Amino acid sequence: MSSHHSQGEALDDVGHNPHASANRWRHQESSAFARHAAQAHAVPRDPQDRGTTNDLASFLNRDRVEPENPNAAPNFKPIMIAAGEATGDEQPRATTAHSYEQPDAPDGKEIICGPLLNYRRMDADRWYGSVLIVAKGGGKTQSFAPHLILRPAGSADTQHAIPEANGVNGTNGTVNGEGSNGANGAGANSTEIQGQCLYSDPRNTFWAFDLSLPLSQTEAKWEYLIPDMRFSSIRPDRYHFFVPAVNESMRIMFHSCNGFSVGTDEDAWSGPALWNDVNRHHKERPFHVMLGGGDQIYNDGIRVDGPLREWTDISNPKKRRHFPFPEKLRQACDDYYLKNYIRWYSTEPFATANGQIPQVNIWDDHDIIDGFGSYVDDFMRCDVFRGIGGTAHKYYMLFQHHLPPPVSTYTSDRTTTTEGQGLDPNQLMDTYVAPAKSDPSYIVGTQPGPYVAEHSHNMFARLGARIAFLGIDARTERTRHQINYPETYDLIFSRLRHELRTAAESGRPLKHLILLLGIPIAYPRLTWLENVFRSPIMGPVKFLNRRFGLGMCNQNFRPLFFANQDSWRCFQPFRWQRRLA
Repeated sequence: MSSHHSQGEALDDVGHNPHASANRWRHQESSAFARHAAQAHAVPRDPQDRGTTNDLASFLNRDRVEPENPNAAPNFKPIMIAAGEATGDEQPRATTAHSYEQPDAPDGKEIICGPLLNYRRMDADRWYGSVLIVAKGGGKTQSFAPHLILRPAGSADTQHAIPEANGVNGTNGTVNGEGSNGANGAGANSTEIQGQCLYSDPRNTFWAFDLSLPLSQTEAKWEYLIPDMRFSSIRPDRYHFFVPAVNESMRIMFHSCNGFSVGTDEDAWSGPALWNDVNRHHKERPFHVMLGGGDQIYNDGIRVDGPLREWTDISNPKKRRHFPFPEKLRQACDDYYLKNYIRWYSTEPFATANGQIPQVNIWDDHDIIDGFGSYVDDFMRCDVFRGIGGTAHKYYMLFQHHLPPPVSTYTSDRTTTTEGQGLDPNQLMDTYVAPAKSDPSYIVGTQPGPYVAEHSHNMFARLGARIAFLGIDARTERTRHQINYPETYDLIFSRLRHELRTAAESGRPLKHLILLLGIPIAYPRLTWLENVFRSPIMGPVKFLNRRFGLGMCNQNFRPLFFANQDSWRCFQPFRWQRRLA
């Protein structure tokens, strides 16, 4: 027995482990091993020290079972693991500290919204329009300037199909399919159009491409793509649109109130599902233009779940009226409008229509906030309304008209000038704003609006051989007592008479005029209804609402009252309407 113990002790001394645990539970490490492990991990491991995957790659790729019919498409794809990178013959890939610090640094080549296709005008032999994209990142200078490839895509009789998105994240560095020539798809009949930067700040950059196409004797199909750019989501790499023949009128699609009221469950309504029907009809018989009659986007959420929530919660009218609109609040509202535009204009199936049907838009109250311009003058002149009016106008110009915005928008920290909002250096830090430009299709007001300190943009354009379009900006100069300044009406009707006379003298007279504005021209007079809303008979209803919370009736009447008020017919003269008629 003693000899046995002595032999075991001798063997233990030979194989003694200094880090062994004295505890009988072998999974518990000793304090000596803990100190040893701490010393071993004191020096960080080389991040480039990699293992190999050769054994796993060889195992997975060793045996393959080929299908009996080699020409049949398989229902699966074998798993392939590249082993070359892990071989000893190839050096590991180097990574820089910069790539670790800024993995998502924008390079100016990622499209986060667009393309958006606009129609501007046409003359005797040419069609004019534009394309807008919004790229991620930017600033005072741009590291990359995109270009657009435009080319004819055959007769309109060819089958119209939406092109499939390409492989990875919709990246369209090359053209997929026939008709490409070279890396960027530019061919003999292609035109390369350089992008114009309209606006750029550290968040995003807006690029516009002006299009000018010849009209032909037959309806034409055109194709455009933006090479060397990638999309943040799956998008087609090529877009098509259609231009009528020189002697044809356009096929027109009209839409308005393109959104949901605050609090609506959009998923319950399947989102903007009506655009599926638009795209289906466009595929069968393409539209040449779509007219936006206002409220192309609903920004009412800015007062519910946006930066104006605090202002909305103020119950005292006087305090709400004197609430300031400083630079910090302006930045928050600016960010809200930008993100909401990007979100909505990237929402399918609306986004698909935006890239293939040229659009012409006017705006209305929901493009700013519900009822903007129709409240009492004292309230409309408060800092908050003037601030959001300027900010909404900024993105209305960019997204819906492809025009540079004003260099500054209203804040209570700065004062306005007689020509609109004064220059604010705070808004130009690391920001580029292109010089102002216009287009012959616009009829620009002579003076800024009372609440939006910018000039109104009314539009006239031919919609083919026999149809004309007149869009009136009924929001920029809007008050409770006027829609537009008298001087603006003079400009509009003078331009209209000139265009009608010129068309008649050219031998191509206009047969139809589409007049578009955001309020009704012909309607039953509902002054009696407003009198009921304002009369003492509504007093008991309001009292019951305040005292017992019986607000159902009152809440149902309020939208009707404000909609009636926003139509601007309450006790106002009808001379301007008779003039339009």
